[in-house]
Amino acid sequence: METEDEKYWVLMSRYLSNEISSEETDELLFWIEGDPSRGELLQELQTSWDKSAHYKNSDSQYFNADDAWTKVSMKIEKKEPGPRVIKIAWLKYAAALILLLNISLFSFKYFDNRKQIEIFNKEDQAMLVRTPDGSSVWLNKGSKLSYQKGMASLNQRKLELQGEAFFEVKPDKNKPFLVFASRTVTKVLGTSFNINSQPAHVVVSVVTGKVSFRSVEGEELLLLPNDIGTYDNSKVTRASRPDKNFLYWKNHELSFDNESFGNVINTIAENYKVEFDVQNKALLNRKITSTFKTASFEDIRTVLETLLDCRIEKSANSETYVVR
Repeated sequence: METEDEKYWVLMSRYLSNEISSEETDELLFWIEGDPSRGELLQELQTSWDKSAHYKNSDSQYFNADDAWTKVSMKIEKKEPGPRVIKIAWLKYAAALILLLNISLFSFKYFDNRKQIEIFNKEDQAMLVRTPDGSSVWLNKGSKLSYQKGMASLNQRKLELQGEAFFEVKPDKNKPFLVFASRTVTKVLGTSFNINSQPAHVVVSVVTGKVSFRSVEGEELLLLPNDIGTYDNSKVTRASRPDKNFLYWKNHELSFDNESFGNVINTIAENYKVEFDVQNKALLNRKITSTFKTASFEDIRTVLETLLDCRIEKSANSETYVVR
C-alpha cells in the first residue's frame, strides 16, 4: 500500500515530467504549503531536472546524477531529526527521483519529440507569439519565453518567462496554464494578464479573469481584474493598479483622463526614457485629458505646450526637458 510520503514523491515526479493533472497539482502545492522545506526540496529537484533538459539538447552524454543526489540528500539531512526509518524512506524516494532524471535523458533523446522551444525578442518592439495551445503572448523587447513543443497535448501548459510579456490565454478548464517567472508561478485557466519578471522581483497585472499567483515559499494570492501581485524579498503582496498605461510597451498608447500634469509627465518620462525639470510648479496640478496613440515624443510635447500654454524645451547641457 502506498504511504503518504510515497504519494507525494510520485506527485513530484509527475510534476517534473509534465504528466500531472490539475487536481494533482493543487494537491501537491497544498502539501508543499504545509512545510517550507518541501518547497525548497522541490526547487532543488526542479533545478536538477532542468539541467537534465539542458543536457538532452546538447551533445553531452553525461549528466552528473551524483552531484544532484548530493545536493538533494543534503536538503533532506537538514530536516528535523526523526525516526531513522522515515529518513531512509525519504532518501529512497529521492534516489528514485534522481534516477528518473538520468532515465529522462535517454527517453528525451530517443523517444520524446517535445523539444524545448525558446523565443528571444531581439527586436525594438513587442513580438506576438502564438503558442501551440492557441494562446497569444506579446513578448517585450529583451524578453525570453520557453515552452515545450508538444505543450498542447500535455496535462498542463507550462511556460517560463524571463522579462516581460502579456498573455491572452485560450480557455481550457482541463489544462491549467502555468507561467514560471523567477521564484513564482502564475496559474490560470483562461484570462489575460501581464507579467514583468526580473531576478527576485515579479509583478503580475490582471486585465480579465482571475489568476493564482504563488511563490516558491508557499504564499499564494488570488488576483482579480485591476489587481497587481508583487513578489519581492520572498514576499507576495496585492494592490490595485493605479496606472492604466502599464501596457504602453505593447500597444503604444497613453491615455489620460483628468490626470494631473505631474502624473502625466511621470508616465511619459518612464515610457519615453526622458527627464523633466518643471520650473513652473503651478503646472503640476493642472489637469490633462488626452490620448496619444503611436505618437512621437515631439508630438506629445507639442500637445502639452498647447494645452497648458507653456514651453517644454530641451536643456542645452543635458537630456532633461525644462518646463516653463
